[in-house]
Amino acid sequence: MHRTAISRRQFIQRAAAGSAGMLAAGGLAANAFGASGAGEFSIPRDIYPSYVDEKTGATVLNLTPGDHADSITYQTHPMWVDGGRYFMFYSDRSGNGSRPHLLEVATGTVKPVPLNDYSRSTLSWTTPRLYFINKDGIGAVDVVGGFKGEEPARMFGKVPEVFTSLQGTISLDADQKSLYVGGIVGENDRSAIYAVDTETGAAREVTAFDFKVGHIQASPFEPGLIMFCHETGGDAPQRTWRVRADGSDFGPVYKETFDEWVTHEVWWSKDRVVFTIWPYDEVHTL
Repeated sequence: MHRTAISRRQFIQRAAAGSAGMLAAGGLAANAFGASGAGEFSIPRDIYPSYVDEKTGATVLNLTPGDHADSITYQTHPMWVDGGRYFMFYSDRSGNGSRPHLLEVATGTVKPVPLNDYSRSTLSWTTPRLYFINKDGIGAVDVVGGFKGEEPARMFGKVPEVFTSLQGTISLDADQKSLYVGGIVGENDRSAIYAVDTETGAAREVTAFDFKVGHIQASPFEPGLIMFCHETGGDAPQRTWRVRADGSDFGPVYKETFDEWVTHEVWWSKDRVVFTIWPYDEVHTL
């Protein structure tokens, strides 16, 4: 894969410039990558605390005010729903620990997603469905329907029994027909990725390998293409990997050298990913 290097400052400036344009206009344009649904809407500024960023001039809105432990979805997975009209985040504001919550942006109303229990979850990029693992079961719920009290969760599958423990994230294929699940299947962190059919629950192995799997990311642009990482909690000898849903084309996404610490990879477009090359201290240690 061809590498194009930009500095952290350049990346932040480019991202800030794009977001500043949207917020300065008083609205947020939705697209297929990052917000399910379509259309354009305006965020009502009068109901959210805000400030103006000194560097960019952008108005920054606090969508989740209050004394709660709130966190956003990791940057590898979607968090906006229905063209940006809803925003999903995790919070302890409803009790029972951190749970997924849905914010109705137009009103500021927040409600917990109606799940009794879950360990992993991911939104669809294009629909309001949240896919989740509940103990050994796999299911889905329409979060907007649940917000309105209209849509119960639907269980459609089981976690493959081959896993001794689940690892990393779950991720939905771009065609929404398969949910990818990863975990440990053998000694010395031998791992596998399985595809679970979102209608029938049938599970099949995609690939297996001799390192701990992490950050499974199905491409939101191309069905059947999966990126994942060698998870070490630090620097891996080769961080980023890819595979097709049929098990073919297994190999590095970006083949790194010994002096590169690659991390925080995420899909950027159909044929590009963005990642960080982390700086080392004076002693090059893993």
